[in-house]
Amino acid sequence: VEVGAESKMSGKINADTGAYKIDITGKGKSQHVVEASTNLGKWESIRHVKIEGESKGEAFLDFESRAKSSRFYRVGLSVEKPPQKKNGTVGGNADFSVEASGSSDLTYEWRLNGRPLEGSIGLDGLNVNGAASANLSLQNLTDVSVGTLEVVIKNESGAMISSKTILDVGAQVSLPEITAEPEDEVVEVGQKAEFAVDAQAKGQGDLTFQWRLNGEPLENSARISGATSSELTISETTKADAGAVDVVVDNGSSAAISSSADLVVTGEGALPKGPILTLAPSDSRVEVGGSANFSVEAEGEGELSYEWFHNGTKLSNNAEVSGAASASLTMENVEEADAGSVKVVVTDESGATVESSANLEVSGSGSSELAIISPPEDKNVSSGTTVSFSVEAEGSGSLDYQWFHNGNELSNEGNVSGATSATLTLESVTTVDGGTYKVKVTDTTGAQTESVATLTVL
Repeated sequence: VEVGAESKMSGKINADTGAYKIDITGKGKSQHVVEASTNLGKWESIRHVKIEGESKGEAFLDFESRAKSSRFYRVGLSVEKPPQKKNGTVGGNADFSVEASGSSDLTYEWRLNGRPLEGSIGLDGLNVNGAASANLSLQNLTDVSVGTLEVVIKNESGAMISSKTILDVGAQVSLPEITAEPEDEVVEVGQKAEFAVDAQAKGQGDLTFQWRLNGEPLENSARISGATSSELTISETTKADAGAVDVVVDNGSSAAISSSADLVVTGEGALPKGPILTLAPSDSRVEVGGSANFSVEAEGEGELSYEWFHNGTKLSNNAEVSGAASASLTMENVEEADAGSVKVVVTDESGATVESSANLEVSGSGSSELAIISPPEDKNVSSGTTVSFSVEAEGSGSLDYQWFHNGNELSNEGNVSGATSATLTLESVTTVDGGTYKVKVTDTTGAQTESVATLTVL
């Protein structure tokens, strides 16, 4: 869609982590929260998007705002069904619910008139249940249990606020009427951003105002003025000021909350420098003995360098690893012990970095049942002789060995070596060393098998 154009789009992206709904209506507005690439490290609202492609577990979107910046984003949190308006009665109950999805566990915080619903929040006799869940129940409503209800939903991706709804108990209490909503602001870094709201009291008390940024109340400071008036000014803006700005308007008995206005901060310093991942590595599932391939695509200043890590250990090229310092990594002849996390760190000429991880799963028909294919053999030797017992086994992944003498676990000491290897060696044996020698073999699945041989010292 064109920047600033009217748009309407809907769809669903099926990924391993769930189905994410894209629903854009109106002029560049959306109720979705998205994650910028790692180097941006900030959550912002979508204005205009188009689906560029899909990889396992992630949906990549090309983002265009009025600031004409473009980055890749991943859907991390969305509200699929916001709470609906309820008309209750004094002494009655009102139930609300919200349906949301995200890339990690969700938390909820319900708010009435901009204030968190904890206990009764001072509303006489009102019982609140589920204030931190997806389902809210308000019981024993009072004539002051009226106003604008919303829920703040958070996960590792960030936070977002559902669309506002109204709780009305039929009492003679009127919400303030917002007659002019705050408008979007696009400013350069260092410039000031100004927002204003017009409202009528529609009640007995005077109006009070509380401006919010991304759902959190603002306070007056050296850069912020008018946080509790009808006009808000943020001076010397930075990238951290970008987000959704709204205002809670209270008439003393109920409150209305304005629609959100977007604050977009552009210019030098608005977008941190550094490499950007345009294609992150995807999870890989291979059979034992197979090859695992990971690749990354990135853009950045000058020539990019790459470092791959496996379970936190930096990889280097060897007989089974290639591409450890390139955009494509190959791990050959993998075993179940190789399962885990594979991470790439991309660095540009300025030294700035960005990283991303993927999972490696190893399973399938390549794994084999643990079995001893060549057991240790009985030995008859003279005193003073050096004796060795060996075992050959096959199973899933790497194998562990433990030798025992007459039921007692051996360790590498005295005349014993190889107590935890496939070959046990006893030097200068005496009659004390005679008896049974058992080896226990364990594979990476935890399966065990054993075999016994006898040593006779003459």
